[in-house]
Amino acid sequence: MLNKTFQNLKISIVIPVYNVENYVERCLQSVVDQTIFSQLDIVIVNDGSTDDSLAICQSFAAQYDNIKIISQENSGLAAARITGLDYCQEDYITFIDSDDFIEDDCMEILLNLISNYNADIAQINYYAYFEDGQKVKSTSNTSLKIFNSFEESLYDVLIPENYLRYAVWGTLYRKPILEQTYFREKDHINEDIFFKIKALKAAKTVVVDNSAHKYAYVQRGNSLMRSPFQRKSYIF
Repeated sequence: MLNKTFQNLKISIVIPVYNVENYVERCLQSVVDQTIFSQLDIVIVNDGSTDDSLAICQSFAAQYDNIKIISQENSGLAAARITGLDYCQEDYITFIDSDDFIEDDCMEILLNLISNYNADIAQINYYAYFEDGQKVKSTSNTSLKIFNSFEESLYDVLIPENYLRYAVWGTLYRKPILEQTYFREKDHINEDIFFKIKALKAAKTVVVDNSAHKYAYVQRGNSLMRSPFQRKSYIF
């Protein structure tokens, strides 16, 4: 149940899209299925797709007033995220990669974490989703932790298997944190770790619930930003 104080607050979700016609429908449907969908404002950035990705996005936007599409020439993932930020109007912002998807209570859990702990940043856990249907949980610590100092959170984000990840997705940010920290230059390839460190420095309180595996990190061979995920003993 969502904290009553925050029931009227909304989340902007930025979804960069580029040639993901085989994945984007699943991604967008997972957003539409959110338990707090009425509190979401979805900003799709079509980054010059040449397949049917845009048409799929348009079919969703035609059905739901809280989905908007921004189109631009192909400029890359970082530039698409920045474009999306320019159209975010809500108090809280998160990102979803368009080949990934989320569980139906993902946004509710993130907003509850923000509200219950008065946090500037809230992060949940993820699982790797393979196209054969297997799901492999992250091997990071599986409990809740609160960070109240930059030094503590910085150490954690740089240590593998700890609580904090440097990925942008799976995390909810207060809008001022992003306004202070997100790179405005549009030529970065993989700026996530630098952004995450700057965001942690700007935040007073960061809360992480690694028991909530609510973000599906889809494993596909031709994804620029993805590295192989080893199937360990966490299949469920």
